[in-house]
Amino acid sequence: MGCLPTTRDFLESSLTLAGTVVEVAKEAGKSPAQVALNWLRAKPGLIPILGARKLSQFEDNMRCLDWSLTATHLARLDEVSDVELGFPMDFLHRKEVHEFLQVYGRDLHKCDLVERF
Repeated sequence: MGCLPTTRDFLESSLTLAGTVVEVAKEAGKSPAQVALNWLRAKPGLIPILGARKLSQFEDNMRCLDWSLTATHLARLDEVSDVELGFPMDFLHRKEVHEFLQVYGRDLHKCDLVERF
């Protein structure tokens, strides 16, 4: 990827992620929806939103509560979904910037961008 991801980059990464979700679902003997929901449930502070049009889809989604992904599966999904945040987030996450902000940034806690990340 270049400086800014293109639509093609986004599409390719989305298809790769979707393929990995399907692979994990086959390995776990579960549906891709259950895998995706369990993956989100494993992330602190995230609450997945169910997307079901039919009762059967809702019931399948709810079956994600009956089991959990393995640490290996979670790591695999996290790895394939990792994206470059780009500026300013890559800059703000640098060790040197954090050290600078700790010394000189006493009022930066008021900055919404810094606080969220």
